[in-house]
Amino acid sequence: MLDYAFKILDLVHDSLIVSMML
Repeated sequence: MLDYAFKILDLVHDSLIVSMML
């Protein structure tokens, strides 16, 4: 369960970085 949450956080973090770069 926690593993799943961390994966989602990772994805959100990645998309945030990408949107900041644009």
